[in-house]
Amino acid sequence: MVCQVCKAVLEKHDNYRWKGTYDLAFGHHPDQESLQASVKKDCCICRVLLSKFNTLPKANDKSQNSIAGKKSEAFLTQASLSYDHQCSAYRLDIKLNEQYNLERVGSFLLTELPVQDLSAPILNNTSSYANVQLARKWLNECINDHRMCRHISPATNWYPTRLVDMGFIATGRVKIVEPRKHTEQISGRYVTLSHCWGDIEFYHLSNDTLAHFEDGIDLDKLPKTFHHAIDFACRLGVRYIWIDSLCILQDSTKDWLYQSAQMDQVYNNSLCNISATAARNSSEGLYVDRDSKQHWIDEVNLNTANVPGRPLEPEKPKEKPKEKLPLQDSAPQLPNANPTNSKPVKNTRLLNGGKVADVPKKYTVLDLDFWETTVDQAPVNRRGWVLQERLIAPRVLHFCHDQIAWECWEMDAIESRPNGIPLLQLKSGSIVRFSRFKGMVPSVDGQALRNARLSRGRRKNGQCVDIDAHMKGEIPSIYCFEVWKRIVENYSRLRLTKGTDKLIALAGIAKIMSRRIFNGRDEDYIAGMWRPNLESQLLWRVDPALRKDQYDFHSERPGMDEYRAPSFSWAAIDTERGINYADVTDFDGGNKDELFIKIETVILKYKTENRFGMLNAGGFLELKARAIKKVIIVDSMDTSSQRKGYTRYHWQLIQGRQVLDELQKLIYLDAPFSDGKHIIGPNRSMYCLPVGRERAPEPKDLLCLLLQAVGGVPNTFKRIGFTKIPSYHTEFQDKILEVTNHEGFMDCFWDTQLKEYTIRII
Repeated sequence: MVCQVCKAVLEKHDNYRWKGTYDLAFGHHPDQESLQASVKKDCCICRVLLSKFNTLPKANDKSQNSIAGKKSEAFLTQASLSYDHQCSAYRLDIKLNEQYNLERVGSFLLTELPVQDLSAPILNNTSSYANVQLARKWLNECINDHRMCRHISPATNWYPTRLVDMGFIATGRVKIVEPRKHTEQISGRYVTLSHCWGDIEFYHLSNDTLAHFEDGIDLDKLPKTFHHAIDFACRLGVRYIWIDSLCILQDSTKDWLYQSAQMDQVYNNSLCNISATAARNSSEGLYVDRDSKQHWIDEVNLNTANVPGRPLEPEKPKEKPKEKLPLQDSAPQLPNANPTNSKPVKNTRLLNGGKVADVPKKYTVLDLDFWETTVDQAPVNRRGWVLQERLIAPRVLHFCHDQIAWECWEMDAIESRPNGIPLLQLKSGSIVRFSRFKGMVPSVDGQALRNARLSRGRRKNGQCVDIDAHMKGEIPSIYCFEVWKRIVENYSRLRLTKGTDKLIALAGIAKIMSRRIFNGRDEDYIAGMWRPNLESQLLWRVDPALRKDQYDFHSERPGMDEYRAPSFSWAAIDTERGINYADVTDFDGGNKDELFIKIETVILKYKTENRFGMLNAGGFLELKARAIKKVIIVDSMDTSSQRKGYTRYHWQLIQGRQVLDELQKLIYLDAPFSDGKHIIGPNRSMYCLPVGRERAPEPKDLLCLLLQAVGGVPNTFKRIGFTKIPSYHTEFQDKILEVTNHEGFMDCFWDTQLKEYTIRII
């Protein structure tokens, strides 16, 4: 249902406000109390708004004072209506007022739907028999009808080291079995469980409890999430389930390392992964109660009069002439142009050409952020380990905060839209189609991702430029990298209880990528990156966040006691907003005018035989470089800086003993708060290493790494950040690349004959 405030906007166009924009704009809720009151009445629109509102920082007091006393601005939320031709639907956007920097809190598509589709009631609990039937339907369709899911069919004869046997559930007990010891007794498929551990203590497998678990344990001793998962799996007709804390010895590092290296097999060979998506810990369970009086699909009456871009309706057959409308009724005008006018609009509207049509019509409401907020941003999917569980499993059954959802290689669906949800998302204010999150097929998903990302801004003389045209033989691998780019960018923003798990928690996906995409060459995996085109992959960066008109630097570099990767790898950094993986390219086939370094050697120190797993300190790469220049990094917040008021950090070139005045402000430091006191200011042995030119039509940015020399170790550096010199600054680009008489005074070896440096990055 929708509240009276939303009804007034959608049906009557109440509180219309002229904004000088393409869409129709309206005042919406006057204050937070009004918004909360609508949520209590279960308004489907306001429920989304309040949820987003509660995640935002408090209002900007300065902005609040600037609008005090202005009645036309006295609305907490502001609504706008338009028609989206790509989606063939009306669009409702709602933003907060200037106190909150006009932050968007909701975007909805309004589409016509037959009345019979609105009648499905909500069952009172997600454990209902109907949900079991729905899950079975999704499962059977996926196995039998989905071409992609059949193509990537897991083996049915592989089992993990241990499984939970639910064959004795009628006695109120389950037990741990080891399939390799009971080959003749084990048959059938198994499911897995993804869950948040939280800070709740619960019964788990250890060397002390192993014998007891093998004899059988009471269900009552297990946390609610495990109990629910076991119950639902049994009702699906499955006998075995794999749960990490019950199938891995929690007090054995050896067993943990071995089992962690098997995660790609454990999840990929399962029938389905059951995900406790909404539960914050193991005590919350899968099942939730719901109001059975509500219906799944919310309907609204929408007055489409004067909505910009709306399609013309077909003309009706001519009828007998009717009495002319009074002039004031037939003149085209915006309804309720006076913000104080709350009189209802008549049940007619004018089409182009002056024809009158009945209004309003019934429409359904689709929250464009639903999948992101309900699934992608749910508690379990903010865990680093769960990303590979979600991607590797052939299919995932999500237990969300109010309904169940389905995710496989070919379909995303939810209980309220069981036949699939549209793959739509907002990007830069536009509604675009996106690639399914589980999509890992390079020729389909990789190509779509790359085309969408590089089609924008890649123009020359008004024409789209194919920057991959020279790579005809390498195109499939480029699409592979595009899939990997999305995986890493999502993974790098997720939480890990132990930072040292950074690489091993991604090892399962990396193994699958290596097998399916890179021909199984394990040696090509380089600490979260890949040996082919590694030069370009070094150019990852950490983007600072802009909060309340200030840059927020949110990344950290852990100490050596938490070592997980060399500094040249993105895995060496922790950041809540994630990293921006580099645009993978061969720099026009290694053209010397495009690529200025060449990696000669990569050495990594592995903790185990698993080349996708944890690393010891001591790894490095060695490269040959055409140029490297001394620089100084300056913090404009430093009171001693004469450049106060510029962006927070910048760098300047040092020539001889002179610091040039020219500022370079396109700088992305990896972890300024961790590294700051060691890299800011003079005499810090900082260097700019030009790597290559941007993959774009001419003119191109020059892309560089910022390095710091490691004291006492010749030719050795560590990465500090990334920078780029803009395309319009060609003279400065030339300064960075030119050979001068200072080459012999750097902290690295200069070969006078080959005219190149030898540089090691640790």
